[in-house]
This record gives sequence, C-alpha cells and structure tokens, in this order.
Amino acid sequence: MLKNFKHPLYKAIATGFLLTLSWPATGSITPFIFIAFVPLLLLEERFFSTNRSGFIRYAFLAFLIWNVGSTYFIFCVEEPFATKFTASAITYFLNSLFMALAFWLFHQTKKKIGVKQGYIGLIMYWMSFEYLHYHWDINWPWLNLGNVFSERITWIQWYEYTGVQGGTLWVLIINLLVFQLIRQWNINRRALLSLSACALVFPILVSLFLFHSEEANEGAVNIVLVQPNIDPYDEKFDTDPKEQLERMLLLAEEKITEETDFVIFPETALQERGLWEHQFQHSYSHGRLNEFLEKHQEIELIIGASIIKYYGKEKATYTARFHKADEFYYDAFNTAIHFSDPNEFEMYHKSKLVPGTEKMPFAKYLGFLEELAWDLGGTSGSLGKQKEREVFVDDSVKIAPLICYESVFGEYVTDYIKQGGNMLCIITNDGWWQDSPGFKQHLQYASLRAIENRKAIARSANTGVSAFIDEKGRIYSKTEFWEPAVVSGSLPINNELTLYAEYGDFITRPMLMVAALLIAWTFFKPNKRTIKENRS
Repeated sequence: MLKNFKHPLYKAIATGFLLTLSWPATGSITPFIFIAFVPLLLLEERFFSTNRSGFIRYAFLAFLIWNVGSTYFIFCVEEPFATKFTASAITYFLNSLFMALAFWLFHQTKKKIGVKQGYIGLIMYWMSFEYLHYHWDINWPWLNLGNVFSERITWIQWYEYTGVQGGTLWVLIINLLVFQLIRQWNINRRALLSLSACALVFPILVSLFLFHSEEANEGAVNIVLVQPNIDPYDEKFDTDPKEQLERMLLLAEEKITEETDFVIFPETALQERGLWEHQFQHSYSHGRLNEFLEKHQEIELIIGASIIKYYGKEKATYTARFHKADEFYYDAFNTAIHFSDPNEFEMYHKSKLVPGTEKMPFAKYLGFLEELAWDLGGTSGSLGKQKEREVFVDDSVKIAPLICYESVFGEYVTDYIKQGGNMLCIITNDGWWQDSPGFKQHLQYASLRAIENRKAIARSANTGVSAFIDEKGRIYSKTEFWEPAVVSGSLPINNELTLYAEYGDFITRPMLMVAALLIAWTFFKPNKRTIKENRS
C-alpha cells in the first residue's frame, strides 16, 4: 500500500484537493493553502532528480481538480447540457493549462539553469501568470491565490499596501519554505523552522495591528439596499418590466427614512424594452423613477439597466452590432445609472466584461465569432464597454460604481479611487449560478477591495447576498440568498489614498521582466546537463 502511495498520481491529487479544501466556500480550511503546493513540489523534485519527462501532465491534473472543485458553479447554470458543458470544460481546461505551464516553466528553468534559479522562477512565473490573468481578454482571476484569504480578513489587512498579489507571494514563499524544510529536515531543520514560522506569523501580526487601528473617516452616508429576488432565467424576462420596477420601489419604501441618502438597486434592474441611451429621458423607467425622487427629494438613486446606444450607419466600435431591418449600428451595455435629482442622471457602462458570456475574447481580431458568446450569466452576447472609470459625485460623496465581475479586479478598482472615489458600490446579479459557491465567493472577494482601498462598500445583489462592508473588510447586514429583502445601513467616507490604490500591483510588474529574462535564459542557453555530457 505504501509503495502504491508513492505513485506520482497521488501527489498531484493531494495538491488539487488541498487547494480546493483551502478555498472559500468549498472547504474554507484556509491554512491548507500554506502546504497545498508541497506535494506537487515533491513530485517535481522526483522528476528532476531522475531526469524524467511528463511532469506537466501531473501538474495539469492537480490544477484541474482545483479548478473543477472550486468553481464547479460554472456548470450550475440553467442552460442546455451541451452549452454549459462546453463553456465550463473550456474554462477548466484553459485555466488549468495556464497554471500547469507556470510549473512546467519552473521545472525547465530548474533543469537548464539551476535549482535556485528554478525556485525563483516559480515565483516569477506564477505571479506573472496572475497579473496577465487580470489584463488580457480571457481574464479569469477568480482563483488567484491571494483571494483565498477573503474569509480571513484579520490575516491580510496589509493588502492596503500590496493588494491580493501580496497574498499570492506569501502563499508561494511559505510553500517553498515548507518544501525545503521537508527536504532538509536532517540538515537545516532549526533554521528553516524558524524562518518558516517568522514568514507565517509576522504578516499576521502586522495585519492584527492594522485591523485594530482607527481609520480617518470623514462623515457617513445612509444607504438602503434593495434585493428584489427576480429569477434571472424566467421571471426577469417573462414578467412586465413595469411590474418589476414597482416591486423594487415598494421594497425600498420599507426602509427609507428622513436620514436616507442613497437607494441602490441591483445590476440590470431596468429591463424595459428599447432603453436607448439618447432617448432614456423619454422612457417609462425614467419617468417612474422621477416620480419616486419627487416624493423623496433628499434621496439619490443608483440602479442597473440594460442600455442601448445608437450609432447610425457607422460602426463606431468593434463590438457594435448591425440592425439588419433598419440598417444601423448599435452597442448594448450593462449600465449603472445615477439619479442625483429628478431629470438629472449620469451613466457608467461596465468595462470588465465576463469572457464568453458578455464578450467574445479577442473580438477585435476575431469579429466573425461575436455571435458565439454564450448565454451563461448576465446579458448575453458581446457587449460594448466604457474605456474610462467614472465616479458618481454628490457633494462630499463620490461613489465608485462596480458592476458584478468588475469587483474581482483589484488594480482596476484603484482607477476609480484615483478619480476621487471615497466609497464603493457593487451592483450584481449572482442568481445565474444557483445556490453554489459562486455567489458566496463573489461576496467574500468584495472584502478584499474594501481592504485594498480602505473604502466601505454597499452591495446590492438581485437574488443576494446584499450587504454592507466596512473599510476593514467586515461584512454586516447580510441578506439571505434567493429571498426578497431590503436593508439599511450607514457607511463611512474615507478620502485617504492607500499605497495600493496609488501604485496598484507594483510588486508584480518587475517580476514580469524577470520572468521574461528567465524564459529567454532557459530556452536559449545550453542545458547544463548536456554540457557535462559533452565534456565527458
């Protein structure tokens, strides 16, 4: 039995399960993350020492187990089996492959350049992979390692300096130290034990100090969050949009008081047919919301909508669609609308779109594939997007509107803060993924944005969970999932700019260059073993 346990398969499986069990909502045993890579590192050492090939297969298996185990909610959508199987399979395959490639590059660097350079390369390659996963067209940073601590906010208050990438670096360093401790147990045990303990405990102590420090807040905002709980598959499109809006306004009335400053509704709350941007002020939705604001004159609204922009005969953007019947181009947007007064409104169009559902990756170059975007959550088809971030301003309150998937991107959110944003607002619709880890993880990740920027968050979700999050990342006034609800609360205003808000992922950018140099050195320098063999 012990002999069978030494099979490479078991170490790959162990890494996959440790990663899954450490992840929020699929195990939540966070400490496992500090040893999760150790079995795979031991397996790589075995392949390295015996000069065997095929390591990438086992790395791929480990990461495939993690991807499926932690994000199986992608398969939970109510779509034809073939559609959701294809979409989830592509997601799992590509993400697992990218992760495996980072480990394969580390293995190659270690073989061809040296052991120390290999382990340095592992950090550089993985950090670069995560950075790339934030910025390219098939972005999917859901499983970036630093996200694992979203349920352990007292451990990572220093994210205000490093962002989530600092957490990723912490995980990699601890795993490498534990791996070296196992390898050198009889040689350098005491020193490595001390170093590992310091590397683990010191960041937590710093975090606890920051957690109990006072923030320099400047006033507060009283907010009502509306959770209408409209089924995104059937009811949202089968029920009269006017009836849906009335239901939301009635919910809001339950919590509005004389002190209320803002009422926030979820993503795509307005589904009135033909909401054209240039004619929005003539729509039923605009008129009804104006009536609501006339009744509550001290209140402002933020509400999600599906908006269409008319371009005429010119294809103004590469995402513009052609209306064949009337021969004009238009874009469809996932939009947040801010009503500051009756008849005064401004719009922000979602910029970080979900690959495969809201956009076809690389559509600028593969425009002929635009119509293949899957209907797996949110508005289907390739949407238009806004290039610049925008904040909704009301005197001293400057709210950064984040629409759904945008809240997963740390450095992206800092662009709002640089424009003066002193509070974050997330509007989302997480009901597409049913009662699965997806909506729970999405909520937890929001805590990371609060910590990174030291900005409080108001989160309105169509089917839940709606909640308030303070600048320390603490979640309170949570609603239940898949139930209509309305909650009120007060959030602090903070105008201070954190180091991360100012400089973003500064710790990773130099690593991109180092990773590129290591790759060049790895594949264009003769193999050390080959040189030795030739000399002999």
